[in-house]
Amino acid sequence: MKKYLLSIMIIFVVTGCNRNKKMLEATAVVWLFDITEGTTVYPSWQSILDLYHFPENRYKEAYFKKGCISNFKNNEEDILHLDNQQVGEQWNRYDDPKYRDKQVIAYMNQVKNSIEETTNSGQDNGRKETQCYHRIVSELEYLSSLKAKRKVMIITSDVIENSELLRGYSSDLYHLMINDRNKAVQEIAEKFSDDESIPNKLSGIDVYILFNPRTKEDDIRFDVFSSAYKQMIEENHGRVFIKSSQNIKEQ
Repeated sequence: MKKYLLSIMIIFVVTGCNRNKKMLEATAVVWLFDITEGTTVYPSWQSILDLYHFPENRYKEAYFKKGCISNFKNNEEDILHLDNQQVGEQWNRYDDPKYRDKQVIAYMNQVKNSIEETTNSGQDNGRKETQCYHRIVSELEYLSSLKAKRKVMIITSDVIENSELLRGYSSDLYHLMINDRNKAVQEIAEKFSDDESIPNKLSGIDVYILFNPRTKEDDIRFDVFSSAYKQMIEENHGRVFIKSSQNIKEQ
């Protein structure tokens, strides 16, 4: 981490153009991690920090939100925010020329620590009931409400709903997945939409779903559920990328 932050600071010294334009931009990242299953592919903290492009965009505003998917609709959250330079400089009481660089480095450390707090703890609690859909919709609404140029949601989960809304592990649903995959995707999407609609203005939002199946059945269920989310989100002008790697590369 020290070497990574040192390289960032060196670039800060030589980067100073387009300041006014950069202050008008913002990047927002939401990370949802699933505590109800044990095959979570956690994102690397460095790949998340890279989404902010701080070396060349150190003047801009930034958001980071971390929350869990569990058997409850409402869960604990960790929310971090960095003002753009124009706002942040109001607190620079001693005219420190390195004040902005220090703000950015502090924010990056907070994000890194928040990610590592989760990835180092191990989260599988053995709960079979999972309320994915409402939590994902809630965070899409949150991202839609922000005036940010770059918006990213990272979901580390098999995204299999298993609640009163939809029993994703039922044998009947699995049978349908095997015999008519497209029909299963459509039925899941319709079931979700009938309960609560996904926001209809998702342009500029990129959603990464990270999961590494352990069995053939896991793979089939994940394929169908992730495809249902992909269909619903992309119908509303967002983009979805399904991956098994912990490194998130911008598309």
